[in-house]
Amino acid sequence: MYSVIRGSGLAYGVWMDAKVNEGLLSFTLYRCTDPVEALKEAKNVIEQHLKPETWTEEFLSSAKSSLIFEYIGKPRPCPCTSVLILILNFLYRK
Repeated sequence: MYSVIRGSGLAYGVWMDAKVNEGLLSFTLYRCTDPVEALKEAKNVIEQHLKPETWTEEFLSSAKSSLIFEYIGKPRPCPCTSVLILILNFLYRK
């Protein structure tokens, strides 16, 4: 999403963050030149990722690695640790 929005000159930064404990998903645009167009592009990226053909084995493996690194790379309170264990069990179950 960053490369699409930043590459189009719509914003200098873009972030999405899942706050699992609060049940929230946040979306942030930093120094946005065209908020409406940036939101449209973000929507397009999300819709592309919702298509089943997008989820190849390589893509899924990359997503798993990113998720694990995200949680390991930041100090988290105990409830997030239990969420990580649940996520890992889900991702690597057979």
